[in-house]
Amino acid sequence: MQLYILIVLLLAAYTEVRRRHYTRANPPAGRLMQVEGATVHVVEEGAQGLSGAPVVLFVHGASGNHRDLHLAFEGQFPDYIRRVYLDRPGLGYSERRLGRRASPRDQARRLLAVMTELGHSSFTAVGHSFGAAVVAAMALEAPSRVTGLALLAPATHPWNGQVAWYYRLAALPIIGWLFCRLIALPVTERIAPASMRHVFAPDPVPEDYDRKIGLGLLFRPESFRSNACDLAALNRH
Repeated sequence: MQLYILIVLLLAAYTEVRRRHYTRANPPAGRLMQVEGATVHVVEEGAQGLSGAPVVLFVHGASGNHRDLHLAFEGQFPDYIRRVYLDRPGLGYSERRLGRRASPRDQARRLLAVMTELGHSSFTAVGHSFGAAVVAAMALEAPSRVTGLALLAPATHPWNGQVAWYYRLAALPIIGWLFCRLIALPVTERIAPASMRHVFAPDPVPEDYDRKIGLGLLFRPESFRSNACDLAALNRH
């Protein structure tokens, strides 16, 4: 019994030490806003103080944060276009503050509130993977505000097969909470390289990709569980 307790304590300590490391290594790049009682991390660039400038909102997919799309698109737009990048609820530096079974539409409502707070009455929305489901829901919620959609490798329809076992486990009540605080981080640290190779195949993984997008932020217990809940429920939604 004492051995089991020792193992649990060591796993919890390792997870906490690494969580702090990833947080220090990847500080917020933008502003932290309070919207609907939750913190939302937003990065705005371009068209400072230019009234009526076009606005483009970028919404990232699963297992990432705003840096994923920022890395892909920054430098590709003229500066007169206002670009808004944000971390989806529960990922990066945005708090989830949504139920475990929160849908893409629940997240869409949060992001619409963010855009209202920022003063953007209309905008084009770019959504990648899971983010495409969110921006599609935004367009259904507020068709007069979302003036255009760009859906990149969109996860907008059910697919055959299942998500990885560790995501299904992490999304469970109680057991999932414990898994994320004891086991998920050391496991995912070790399988992440193979997962990235699978995602980018047949192309190689871009050089230094994990560091550039702050992938370690995903391994933190709160973020990993939020991501798992998104993935485990997406087909149902």
